Amino acid sequence: MQRKKASSAKAVTRDKGQTSETSEQKTTLRSVLFWLCGSMLLVVPLAFGGGVYRVFVLPKYVSLLAGAALTLPVLALIVRKEGAAVFRLLKSPLTTLIALYMGTMCLSTAFGAEPLGSLFGSYAVQMGLLTRLCFFVLFAAIVIAAGRSARRLETLLVLVCVAGFVVAAYGCVQLVGRDPLLAPHLYTFKSPEGNVTRIPSTLGHSNYLGNFLLYTIPVTAAMAAAVRSRARRIALVTIAISVTALLFSGTRGAWVGLIAGVAVFVRLALPQGSRLRDALGFLRSTKALVAVGIVAIATVILVLSPVSRNVGIRVRSLMTDRLSGSGRTLLWRDSLKMVGDYVLAGCGPDGFIRSFPSYKSAELSAYAPETADESSHSSYIDAAVCFGLPGAILYLAVVICAFRLMLKSLQKAQEPKARILTIGLIAAFSAVCIHNLFIYDQIATGFYFFVFLAFAQVVRNATEASDPTAEAAIHRSRGSLWNLLVAASSAVAVVAVWFAAGEVRADRAVRNAFVAARQGDFDGLIAQSSEASASLNPARPLDYLVARAFSDFATAPDKPEERGSNNKSAAAGDRRKEAIELAIAHAEIAVRHSLSPVAEYTLIAYLANIGGNYELVKDGAVKATQADKNYFAGHWLLAEALLAAGDRDGAIREAQVARTLHPKAPGPISVLARALGSLGDDSVQVDDLIELGRALTEQGLNENAEVILKRAIVQAGPCSSCHKQLALLYEAENRVEEATAEWKRCAEDATDENTRAEATERIASLSK
Repeated sequence: MQRKKASSAKAVTRDKGQTSETSEQKTTLRSVLFWLCGSMLLVVPLAFGGGVYRVFVLPKYVSLLAGAALTLPVLALIVRKEGAAVFRLLKSPLTTLIALYMGTMCLSTAFGAEPLGSLFGSYAVQMGLLTRLCFFVLFAAIVIAAGRSARRLETLLVLVCVAGFVVAAYGCVQLVGRDPLLAPHLYTFKSPEGNVTRIPSTLGHSNYLGNFLLYTIPVTAAMAAAVRSRARRIALVTIAISVTALLFSGTRGAWVGLIAGVAVFVRLALPQGSRLRDALGFLRSTKALVAVGIVAIATVILVLSPVSRNVGIRVRSLMTDRLSGSGRTLLWRDSLKMVGDYVLAGCGPDGFIRSFPSYKSAELSAYAPETADESSHSSYIDAAVCFGLPGAILYLAVVICAFRLMLKSLQKAQEPKARILTIGLIAAFSAVCIHNLFIYDQIATGFYFFVFLAFAQVVRNATEASDPTAEAAIHRSRGSLWNLLVAASSAVAVVAVWFAAGEVRADRAVRNAFVAARQGDFDGLIAQSSEASASLNPARPLDYLVARAFSDFATAPDKPEERGSNNKSAAAGDRRKEAIELAIAHAEIAVRHSLSPVAEYTLIAYLANIGGNYELVKDGAVKATQADKNYFAGHWLLAEALLAAGDRDGAIREAQVARTLHPKAPGPISVLARALGSLGDDSVQVDDLIELGRALTEQGLNENAEVILKRAIVQAGPCSSCHKQLALLYEAENRVEEATAEWKRCAEDATDENTRAEATERIASLSK
């Protein structure tokens, strides 16, 4: 009996020891996963720069890729140790819908416009399937790492507030013109009322900044209501800085989203009554009143300062662009044409830029002739176009399900702190969903969308009445299948980190290639282009950037030392010729799996035009116009090829189309000048010649303008308008005598008193 008791005691001790060991391992693994996820909340939105060419996109992309990859082996170890307990955390309609949504992305990638390009994403955005899979991995990781712990959820929300503070603070530094890292001209844009500064902070564009701050501002407001003392004051300052940055970003859709978020926050918070009275009591404190006063004074100073002019311009632009949202309504109209053709599988992640040009109207092309639209500028339309109708339905279902989970959790929550934090999450998600009507996701905002979906699941797990032993149920799995899972996930992590490091090296080489091109260092350009072309991305999107670097070298003006020596001039010519050939070769590689083939074909035609290979000019221009019939550059380069082949009528036709799409572009005007100037018949209307002469003068092409205007005078006979335009040209060149003579002829031919009076006044002015 004693032996049996001793044996039983040893067994109990051994079981307790194993349970304790397993529990300790479980806690350690969860903590590692938790802090990995927490670091991603900070790193992804804040990462930029780093001496690479894609200053904002690449650091975020490699951070996301490496972070998601490193969570995989930790997730595999947790699943191996805990078994079914992990899946209980993920089990919900929301996770199912997100998984199905990811499935539609995989299908659209496989059957979309360019599968390999959609897998890795475009070089400009990097929102391919690989990026979105990282979002999903980190969604699952956050849910598992936080578990059912309200404390861990609160810690993650604090990290969100910290990220919002840093992003907003840097934006305010840019606002006052003290940016230590970026030149202000990079985020200064022209408008009819003058230059407008739209701060991008660490996000890369003011629109992305506005969208990101909609995630953080309501959460920070909830945190301010939920905490006390110093933490509350810090939260209030963060809110003030964040609202300022959002306001002066000039993102009008974000303004609407913020109003919606505030309305939701107030609507949900007010009925809470006495439970939240204490949490909101800080509004009556003296310190709070002082803080509000300081914020009010700072706001008045900003409003009275010159930077407030940017906000006024953005507000007035609502009317000047006729509520079109800077052409966004035109873009939506044309994008909706795609839905019927891509109803099942869609065009794939990042596939919009490849598929849209064939649906783009001439009206939209003329509105923004040099813009290649990467998206429909609406997350909802994007879902329908990129992932088909099933993807759009699932996207809406995911949003609705997330709201339902958070609202149910709000009803079940007992603690005032938990309730106010849940209200902050609901308000933030509401604000973002409103703004998503006008914007599309990039890496940081797309990641935070999945982060907030994870928060919805964590809130549900934390508030749901469940079996308290659910997470304690350990199913130790020592089988070879689980070991294989751990090994496979570790291998994926190694490959992903290796790939990310390779992308950094290649992108840095692209940056150095452009530097070498600007400095005229041909050998350095070749060396850097070789390293950039060694990118591990099989779609080879960086070859297009390499081609542009060679193009910059080939089109740079001659150096002074090359002009005085025939030998040096000949050597420079040989280098330019080789640069053009290499640029074309790289562009031809990039176009094979390109998501923006119009850019590559146009660059090929442009370079061939410089090199005098007009057959290649025509081939590239034809392919560019086939891909986008309303892109002015394709028609212009085709006009160049036709003119070189002797087809003047065809050249005039294509140049006129190009000029209709982009009236101020010098290329089509130059083709028209050369084509019309060489025609001997009178088939061209005099009014067209005068208008062309005026356009040529505006572009500084005075020699061509003079030829065209003299041609109009010969063809028209007495023509006061012809002489007037030629007189203005001579005045611009300070050719006073010739200008005076033309004004005299203008007065002689004039049939109305106003023109005669103007000519007389100009003659008198010139005589002085």
